[in-house]
Amino acid sequence: MKVDVRELHDDDRPRLLALAGEAFGAGLGAGETVAVLTGCHVFVAETRDEIAGEHEIAGYVAVVDAGGALHIRQLLVAPAHTEEHIGGQLCDWAEGYAISRGFERVCVDVSDDELRARVFYASRGYAPGAEGLELVLPHA
Repeated sequence: MKVDVRELHDDDRPRLLALAGEAFGAGLGAGETVAVLTGCHVFVAETRDEIAGEHEIAGYVAVVDAGGALHIRQLLVAPAHTEEHIGGQLCDWAEGYAISRGFERVCVDVSDDELRARVFYASRGYAPGAEGLELVLPHA
């Protein structure tokens, strides 16, 4: 199975909202997703089974410019795809986007109880900073 990361298309929105519903249930996360999709730049990970000719959205990352830093507002991987390194590919894409736009760092807020997310970002070089976990980009 091949994974492509691309920019959000308007017709992706219903699937992303359904994906958030799968991950968050009917709670706050799904409502926040609506706001994120309207206020952020969103990249989508799409899996493709070239033999069967099928594709599906497996996750997304939503980012926003916050004055010198690119903030990851939401990164979500479909429960069925959590072991396929899609989160890493989405982060790679967001970090590359930040570098190409001249940002000095990438920031993400992760609560203390989200241990899996904290370990994930730490493994990528993110460290505690003034705006949550921060990654200083190579060109900065």
